Amino acid sequence: MTRLSLHPKRWPSLLVALVALVGLVIISGVIASVGIRIAGSVPAFQSAWREAGWWLFMWRVALYAAIAFVWWRYRKPRVVKRLGDAPDATDRLRRLERAAILLVLLFEVLNLPRWLGGDA
Repeated sequence: MTRLSLHPKRWPSLLVALVALVGLVIISGVIASVGIRIAGSVPAFQSAWREAGWWLFMWRVALYAAIAFVWWRYRKPRVVKRLGDAPDATDRLRRLERAAILLVLLFEVLNLPRWLGGDA
């Protein structure tokens, strides 16, 4: 049986993903609880959330742009260099980039009913 190292770089990918997911859920819950407490009630919090929709959208766009800039400027050249001249690997990397862009677009499209005044 292998020992699990205490250094996160040596953890299995699934474990890292699960720890990150649990952490995000906990942080989201804490932020929502604090927001509800500040707003005074759940309906007041939901109303404030709807009013801040465009600003939150702009925040997400800025975040997406920053992530894309860091990827294409700093991380992608290192990944391509590590992959070498393997054409299959670079094709897979391109497919992964396209899938990530489509996932972000899907996320925003799924939020569209909320933007258009739906209760979703």
